[in-house]
Amino acid sequence: MDRTLNQLIQNFSNHNLLRFFERRNSRTVEINQDFPHLSMEGFGTPCHICRISFPPVSHLDVFSIPVQEDLSFRSGKKKQYDFAIQILKQINAFNGIFVFYDSAGNFRFSFIYRVPEGPRVRSSNYRRFTYFVSSQLTNKTFISRFSNETFSKLEDIHHAFSVEPVSTQFFNQFREVFQKTKNEFEKLNKNTVCLRLKAKYEEKEEYDEQINKFVFTFLGRIIFLYFMLRKGWVENRPDFIRAIREDESFSNLYQNLFEPLFFEVFAKDKPNRLPEIQERFPNTPYLNGGLFERSELERDARDNNILILFSDNFIRKDIIDFFESYNFSVDENSADDQEVSIDPEMLGKVFENSLAELQRKRSGTFYTPREIVHYMVLESIQQYLNNETDISHTKIHDFVFHPDNTTDALSVQEIRLLDAKLQSVKVLDPAVGSGAFPVEFLNTLVKMRKKLNVAVGSNVNEVSIKKAFIKENLYGVDIDPGAIEITKLRLWLSLIVDYDITETEPLPSLDFQFRVGNSLMEKIAGIDVFSDAVKQLSLLDEEFGKDSRIDQIKTQMLAIKDQFYSS
Repeated sequence: MDRTLNQLIQNFSNHNLLRFFERRNSRTVEINQDFPHLSMEGFGTPCHICRISFPPVSHLDVFSIPVQEDLSFRSGKKKQYDFAIQILKQINAFNGIFVFYDSAGNFRFSFIYRVPEGPRVRSSNYRRFTYFVSSQLTNKTFISRFSNETFSKLEDIHHAFSVEPVSTQFFNQFREVFQKTKNEFEKLNKNTVCLRLKAKYEEKEEYDEQINKFVFTFLGRIIFLYFMLRKGWVENRPDFIRAIREDESFSNLYQNLFEPLFFEVFAKDKPNRLPEIQERFPNTPYLNGGLFERSELERDARDNNILILFSDNFIRKDIIDFFESYNFSVDENSADDQEVSIDPEMLGKVFENSLAELQRKRSGTFYTPREIVHYMVLESIQQYLNNETDISHTKIHDFVFHPDNTTDALSVQEIRLLDAKLQSVKVLDPAVGSGAFPVEFLNTLVKMRKKLNVAVGSNVNEVSIKKAFIKENLYGVDIDPGAIEITKLRLWLSLIVDYDITETEPLPSLDFQFRVGNSLMEKIAGIDVFSDAVKQLSLLDEEFGKDSRIDQIKTQMLAIKDQFYSS
């Protein structure tokens, strides 16, 4: 590794930041000028470190800004973005590199540039691409991108901050790891678990499906684990797994690390954990959720005292080393603000593209890019509000599609009406896939409702909006159980991204809202759900009275739903 890059990571300072850029581009000019007249709560004084020239006319300014809170806190990201844009406007620049750093030496290395959209400049005219760097992480993507980066032209810098190469590389390598894990599992368990599966599933296709489900669930749990590590939620150590990987005295990693963590920690609240588990994991929260329930294959193995085997060498070199080579971000990226890392959307991409081609065609499962899903969500919200209100379609369009969700043209009464309608909207995805639509709908709705409430002087809590919307408004169905689990996983991640570990609470059960089923079937257990069920209800109405019977059913169903949600 280049010496200046290593010093920047291990011992961040303005001096090391300047040396980093001077080493890469001879046209770097030191400025080292403080901007005390620019200030924002939560930040120290910005420093203009240097300027890199790109003949004949372009240049790139580099700034460092100290922050007063731990950079792992998500709450500071939006303020950092706003402060950086304020500085760009102050110096009349189109782009810049901004390095926000905390007292522990962690830093966000961001490239922010303006996207021309006519004469008026808004915050939404800017895009940010960021690396989160910490001495506690491997930082392999950051190191590989910038070891040989010369910052010789702006096009190269855009490429160095691009998320797509990282996502593509992760996906391609994940497919290799998936196949290796499947081969390793079948090789070491061929006379135990696999033999029992073959006896139960005589058709090879059914047998392969069970193996694929196990392997995908196992790797999916590890992906979730790495999101938790990024939050510092596994014994307050982002490097918890890496430290065990490097401890050669730690053996039987599958039985002694992953099984206890998945089934005895994440799946059980602290009072119900065994004493030795409580002693070993005193600071790791209970998560709830179906992802950490043993599958039928795992229950059968446990009940028959069969160990599921993976070699320690395979776990260390093929699984842990693979995941350790990437940075994970719990926050879902948007088109205008992206961290160069693996975000929860990658779960959907991995799921929808890891299925065999034949299975994808049979189930109609294909990856839909984020930009298309976002557009679908905006169109759906616009049509819903057009149908549910008498507000001008032009006003609704301008609110929904404006990047800042401007409320300038709306009256106070119209703002409150839109908020009420968004609060009560019901969203059902009948082929939910990996949850792209409900997750994007959730994030978009939270942004809109916050904007509407601020416009009328109300203060709303983002976590409360998310929890209420997930509980009361979001529903999904899919024929594939794996799709349902990934959807629930992404929704859980959307909740914990706003939590500090001291505020954690068990994740809600989403079994009521997201169900395995075939949305194209009109009959269930011989009952035509579109006619027979209605006829049966009509007969009950005649006998007991329509209003009382409907109210009784509603009350019972709401009670069951509340029980499911909090269980």
